[in-house]
Amino acid sequence: MTTAVLQRMASLTSRAFLEKAITVSWTPALEEAVRKNSSYRLNPLSLAKYVEFGEMKDHQQQLVQSCQFVKREGLVRLSHMIQEMRTLPSRMVMEDDVQSVYNWYLDSFKDLHHAPDLSHSNPNMKDVDEFTRVVKQILRRHEPTVMTMSMGFRKLKEGKKLRNEHYISNYLDRFLMSRIGTRFLLNQHLGLVDAESSISSTEMIGSIDKECNVKDIAEAAALNAQHLCESVGCVNAYLCS
Repeated sequence: MTTAVLQRMASLTSRAFLEKAITVSWTPALEEAVRKNSSYRLNPLSLAKYVEFGEMKDHQQQLVQSCQFVKREGLVRLSHMIQEMRTLPSRMVMEDDVQSVYNWYLDSFKDLHHAPDLSHSNPNMKDVDEFTRVVKQILRRHEPTVMTMSMGFRKLKEGKKLRNEHYISNYLDRFLMSRIGTRFLLNQHLGLVDAESSISSTEMIGSIDKECNVKDIAEAAALNAQHLCESVGCVNAYLCS
């Protein structure tokens, strides 16, 4: 049997497992939307651009454009997350906790895909409100994602089903970084919608604190980590100046 045939058989087997892992309502049209959006490159998210956008004077137009950007960029990011999970070996995707997270991403992609499209000529605040409801729903759904994935991979490790820990470590690094970027994108939209939650218009833009001192926060985090190490008897790790 040739290598090409073996690779084809492995691909078909993997696809069968992925289809079996889907427990949410899923259609060929949604699968095509995932394929299409995952072919696009991720748009780098810079704080400078977020701040500039957040300072728009026309608040209604700002919210409409935020919905448009979140839908476009969110679909790309979620599709990449889905395709990234599909690179995992089938025995991992079929683990109960990992499978739950996989289906949460499918559900969230579907919700965002079907959310109001404000790119038409006459968007209104009713559409903005419905879109924002979907964003809140997605954020709530994914609150336990990190804990659930951790539990899944711990069970796989205990069952001796993790054969390449270096690969898994790299995968989880990419997964967590992608999750941070996606949640920031969605939370920033909510921050713009709920302007009253801001401390003040001069300090906060959405969820971004313009007066934030990153150095102070990093030093405080390092000090907390040092105290934690000391509390469990670990060797001190002093912060370099």
